[in-house]
Amino acid sequence: IGLTSIPRNIPPDTRMIDLQNNKIKEVKENDLQGLTSLYALALNNNKIAKIHPKAFQPTKKLRRLYLSHNQLTEIPTNLPKTLAELRIHANKVKKIHKDAFKGMNSLHVLEMSANPLDNEGIEPGAFEGVNIYHIRIAEAKLTSIPKDLPSSLLELHLDDNKITAIELEDFNRYKDLQRLGLGNNKIKDVENGSFANIPSIREIHLEKNKLKKVPPGLPELKYLQVVFLHSNHIAKLGVNDFCPTGRRKKKALYSGISLFNNPVKYWEVQPSTFPFPLSMYCDHRKLKTIPNIPSHVQQLYLQNNDIEAVPAGPFSNVTFLREINLSHNKIKSHMIDHGVFAKLSNLVQLHLQHNELEEFPFSLPSSLERLLLGFNKISQLSGNALEGLPNITMLDLCNNFLDDSVLKGKPFSNMKNLMQLNLCNNKLQTMPPDLPSSLMYLSLENNSISYIPENYFYRLPKIIALRMSHNNLQNIPRNTFNLPNLLELNLGHNNLKQLFYIPRSLQHLYIEDNDIEKEYDEDDDNHETHDHETEEGNEVEDN
Repeated sequence: IGLTSIPRNIPPDTRMIDLQNNKIKEVKENDLQGLTSLYALALNNNKIAKIHPKAFQPTKKLRRLYLSHNQLTEIPTNLPKTLAELRIHANKVKKIHKDAFKGMNSLHVLEMSANPLDNEGIEPGAFEGVNIYHIRIAEAKLTSIPKDLPSSLLELHLDDNKITAIELEDFNRYKDLQRLGLGNNKIKDVENGSFANIPSIREIHLEKNKLKKVPPGLPELKYLQVVFLHSNHIAKLGVNDFCPTGRRKKKALYSGISLFNNPVKYWEVQPSTFPFPLSMYCDHRKLKTIPNIPSHVQQLYLQNNDIEAVPAGPFSNVTFLREINLSHNKIKSHMIDHGVFAKLSNLVQLHLQHNELEEFPFSLPSSLERLLLGFNKISQLSGNALEGLPNITMLDLCNNFLDDSVLKGKPFSNMKNLMQLNLCNNKLQTMPPDLPSSLMYLSLENNSISYIPENYFYRLPKIIALRMSHNNLQNIPRNTFNLPNLLELNLGHNNLKQLFYIPRSLQHLYIEDNDIEKEYDEDDDNHETHDHETEEGNEVEDN
């Protein structure tokens, strides 16, 4: 909203302040005075170049601080010792001073990508005494893996740097590391024995480097499940590159090995090279048909292709499949073989969004829990389309052509476990009838709904988030939102004029672009103070 400074007279019991996307240039000494209950502060996407050394002294309970996309040249001094998460992405930080995190024993997450930081900019001892679990220094100027980061690290993300090699001593301190991101660097060599220092590693990203062979030491990593090696210069795969030999066994099976866009002659690869990964990655391949699927596969990724049909043949031997992603293809309803999905008795997640479906793709297996059908052309739901799906918890039907007539049959009433329903960008003029009492998240943005019936939400006591922006709402019964668990309410871009009740539980309220002069608040009935904040901007996010 164009603020150039932090507003004055913020209530002292405020727990969260969201001031992102403004023009604030400085945090002054007294800007946060009296905010002793502040838990989260979002200042990302401003023009902050200076923070007073005493600015954070009053914030004795601050846990999350977002400073990304500003003009800071150093990490602010005297940060609160209570801080658990610091995001300072996309600034101008060139150096991490020795005492930058001194005494910050609660700091667990540090995100500082897209800063001009090189190896010399990390002073020795800068991370001494802290127990950070997650560090991301991507898109920087590192030429080697920093050796003095906290020994407590579980995740280290150094993607998009200029690292050229992995050396034997690089991981000496990081015995507990579980996820390692080194994608899009210039790594040519991985010294033998380097990975022996991270025996608990589960996931390694080395895609988009200059490797000519599979890094040594992978078979000894008993817990390794995911290895990304695509877009390198690997021309040959050995039988022992991934699997342990002899009687040695892995503690966890591979779930994904990515090797596409390498000069490997796949017809020369021995069958015993791969330990039957549970995931099959065939996305972004310009495929027009579905390939045969091995019986052991549990996750099938076929998104972003040119597939037009789903025949039964490729699925004939599949028994363990749990997830299918067919989003961003050209599939039409009549090109899906009847019952092709229904026989997959272990299927829990099905992605069919961004296709050309005109109808609901039934019949489906009763095991299904998450069904995504957004961005299609669905205009009808047959009477039994949603029957026999007792385990569905999430249903996404956004960006289709559903109108009120389609919902007259109350298709959602028997979905007793449904928690999340997305009907955004359809043609609804009235609220969907008979929603199940299990519902927690309801999204109805960009429809033409003009009113909410009296007592509509009495049957939905578990609602946490209600999103109804960009409708034609005019009058709302005063106690409509008297819901004990409601945390988020989005009514922006409607035609509201009258007051309405705001429950104490609410944390995020969006009412921009209405004609409301005043919201009905509990303080209109009593004089108790609030422990939540009303916002008219975006939620906290790290852009």
